[in-house]
Amino acid sequence: YHVRAAAAYVVGLHGSDRAKALAARAITDEHPLVARRGAEALVRMGLERDAEPFAPVADIYKLLGSEDRFVRWAGRIALEHTPRDAWKQLATDEKSLTAAPEALLALTRTAAKPIDLEPVYENSLSLLKQSGLSADDELRLMRAFEVACIETKGGCRESLRSQSYDIVGPRFPASDERLNREYARLMAYSGRPEAIAKIMVAMPKGDDNTQLQVHYVYCLREIKKGWTPEQKDELITWFEKAREWRGGASYPGFINRLFDSSLAFFSADEKKMAYQRIPEYAPITDEEVLARQRKRGGYTPANVFSRKQGQGSSGMSPQEIFEYMMYDPMTTKADPKEGKKIFEDQCSKCHRFGDIGKDYGPDLTTINNRFKRRDMVEAVLYPSKTISDQYDAYRIRMGYEVFEGLIMDQDDKTVTVLLPEEERPVTFDKSKVEIEKSDVSIMPTGLLDGYSTREIAALFAFLQQGPNQN
Repeated sequence: YHVRAAAAYVVGLHGSDRAKALAARAITDEHPLVARRGAEALVRMGLERDAEPFAPVADIYKLLGSEDRFVRWAGRIALEHTPRDAWKQLATDEKSLTAAPEALLALTRTAAKPIDLEPVYENSLSLLKQSGLSADDELRLMRAFEVACIETKGGCRESLRSQSYDIVGPRFPASDERLNREYARLMAYSGRPEAIAKIMVAMPKGDDNTQLQVHYVYCLREIKKGWTPEQKDELITWFEKAREWRGGASYPGFINRLFDSSLAFFSADEKKMAYQRIPEYAPITDEEVLARQRKRGGYTPANVFSRKQGQGSSGMSPQEIFEYMMYDPMTTKADPKEGKKIFEDQCSKCHRFGDIGKDYGPDLTTINNRFKRRDMVEAVLYPSKTISDQYDAYRIRMGYEVFEGLIMDQDDKTVTVLLPEEERPVTFDKSKVEIEKSDVSIMPTGLLDGYSTREIAALFAFLQQGPNQN
């Protein structure tokens, strides 16, 4: 079969009638790899939905019933490149739990107008009602329904949402976490108030399975009505716990944004109460920032990363420091404990390293596994040489004041920015500011000025040692 699969792949690079005939024959091969390569070849040779197919549509459609998911995927892609009318009825009438999800997905992806999605809604929910479905079958049917909802402007109609709740609500919670995730998603999408209590009761306790807890809260945001005061209080209590959890550099910001979106159905007084309980999530307005700057005597770009250049400088140029760190054998004798103190004093204001620091900039916990020593030294000495898209800096001009920070979120009216000198994100009114992207890293140059060569070597020794070493 390896030879047949290779042959099917090669013919896909050609467009002759003979090559097309060979690809059409390959999709009927008994071995899944050959059939898959044949379907892929058909697409590469220019199979189009508005032209006569050069392989029997029935043979292509048959691939949707394969037990091999890669064959099903390749077959569906090929089917979508054939005239929809040639297989629409086959897909609409499909009852096989293996083929139906792929057929419904093909109908969704080739739909030209909303009415074309009606068979998808009807069939996916009809099949989902069956008892004794395997977890994989349920997941595929639910996802086929969800994709159709996404493709419908404003989502599917209310009756379908309610019908989906009636199907999955009694099955929640299940023993399979994959099912619970999709059940919660559909239950919340229905907007039914009774889903709130069901999801909250199923929430893992304490710090168990934090990923699932976050997913449940993510789903609950979709339910806008029917919240009791007790349920809202329980939700805020959850955020009081979740704010202490640690993850990647963007994790705290994600929880913060989850909190903000969860308050959409809170009244003004309830929001005020929530911000009092978790003050670090309370938004800062542009007026508040300006008032603080005036009180401090005007805005100056925060130097939170290091001492300013020239203050107790070691007298070495960046190139000299680079060569020292790369080639001087004395650096091998550096004390990581001394480096830890330097990191805590300077770097921890913006970077996390294990349990130390904050999440303003990139997480450095695993930096030794991801970068060589040369890369680490260059990143500190020349921070603007390579800037990740995730940390593009922006200048926010508001009157005579200029702020530099990272944009967290924005819409037509406001832009939310994380400023180095502020503990919380700041929301600016777009009508009052000018926004421009900076080609300079928000991490300034001269980070190592003011430190001796021994201290510089100690800092890198600490970073290379890892956060879990004594």
